[in-house]
Amino acid sequence: MSAKSSLKEVAELAGVGYATASRALSGKGYVSPQTREKVQAAAKELNYVPNQLAKALREHRSALVGVIVPDLSNEYYSESLQTIQQDLKAAGYQMLVAEANSVQAQDVVMESLISIQAAGIIHVPVVGSIAPEGIPMVQLTRGELGPGFPRVSCDDEAGFFQLTESVLGGSGMNIAALVGEESLSTTQERMRGISHAASIYGAEVTFHFGHYSVESGEEMAQVVFNNGLPDALIVASPRLMAGVMRAFTRLNVRVPHDVVIGGYDDPEWYSFVGAGITTFVPPHEEMGKEAVRLLVDLIENPELPTGDVVLQGQVILRGSSTHSG
Repeated sequence: MSAKSSLKEVAELAGVGYATASRALSGKGYVSPQTREKVQAAAKELNYVPNQLAKALREHRSALVGVIVPDLSNEYYSESLQTIQQDLKAAGYQMLVAEANSVQAQDVVMESLISIQAAGIIHVPVVGSIAPEGIPMVQLTRGELGPGFPRVSCDDEAGFFQLTESVLGGSGMNIAALVGEESLSTTQERMRGISHAASIYGAEVTFHFGHYSVESGEEMAQVVFNNGLPDALIVASPRLMAGVMRAFTRLNVRVPHDVVIGGYDDPEWYSFVGAGITTFVPPHEEMGKEAVRLLVDLIENPELPTGDVVLQGQVILRGSSTHSG
């Protein structure tokens, strides 16, 4: 076998998760003796050589913290980033922000952060992301790295349950939900919240998937219109909502007269569309603060146990969810 085998391959051969394999080989954190033996045997079979650079950096880190987001132009992250920068500075660290919207791009960024001896990483991972060894890491919003890495998120399942309740004017309604990329953990959580509320109120839900972009929102809105407008529409991002509004303006669809709408997040323009857009708003500032707190704890007290932090958002009621008649 090649000496270039990865920890992921070791984990797969041993039948364990990436984080478990990392703990088994590093000696940090609890792993059962049986599991440790399986991982060590797999590592030996694959001639796995641990990343000595990453190991050495545990003791020789800089004061830089990397923050990786998939899209810097997406205002969803801007408020959290501002808070992260302020709180990192107060804790004696400097923020270095990078954009990476693919596994390959994120791998390149992580290698760069390791090479400059970054103290840790706050990461909005994409599907398929794998964390490197030997550097503290906190997931922000998404949980694509799995349970082995602490995550700070909004309770989107509860929030989209409440949002769906707010647009349902009675039982037996039809809902179309534009939820973006199906494979993302956040999308799955939002779908569960919508489906739960719909089941309680006897509503039928049709989910539409695409990219979190204006163009995708416009395309999905056209499909919804062609299929016959539902009673209610749930739109899971401001960019999707912008596309929906563009399509509805072109198609002369009136909100809330023809269809009631619930959205996500709260860009300023939501207040200026008709009577305003009812929306579920995540606590961006609080999420940023908790991400910094968790990461600093990991950096400065690596032996302390850490867990996920799930925060509650709020639904803002506006005219878009008001049923006519």
